[in-house]
Amino acid sequence: MIRFNKKGGFNVPFCRKPQRFEQAYITKIVNQFSYVQTLLSYHDFEFRCQDFEVTINNSSKNDVIYCDPPYIGRHVDYYNGWDEKHEIKLNELLNKSKRRFILSTWHSNNYRENKYLNIIWNKFSVLTREHFYHIGGFEKNRNPMLEALVILR
Repeated sequence: MIRFNKKGGFNVPFCRKPQRFEQAYITKIVNQFSYVQTLLSYHDFEFRCQDFEVTINNSSKNDVIYCDPPYIGRHVDYYNGWDEKHEIKLNELLNKSKRRFILSTWHSNNYRENKYLNIIWNKFSVLTREHFYHIGGFEKNRNPMLEALVILR
């Protein structure tokens, strides 16, 4: 994971668990990168770092748009604000574009649910998978998160 704070500085803790960087783990990561590199070489993918409005408006009918905005309602203020206005705008642009898309977000945890899945994204398919975040505060205080992919096929 790479995360930055409001000043643009690197913002992910490390070295509390040195075993995370054992040789077997590093080898596994390198192998995964090699696999992705091979997949990318077989297709004509284009990756851009730009405002989501520009990306969606410049897409073509055969594109699949992958959106990974800050998770609304979940500690999204560590870099810049992502609020209901942004989430609605993203939904409107994707609907208007009629493009296939995949949106990463969160579904629920032990304490709350992502209400926007029912309010804004309810017309689309939602796939879920449980995930446990190993980066953050004290591990004993963390709980699993049900992640979600919102999909228009």
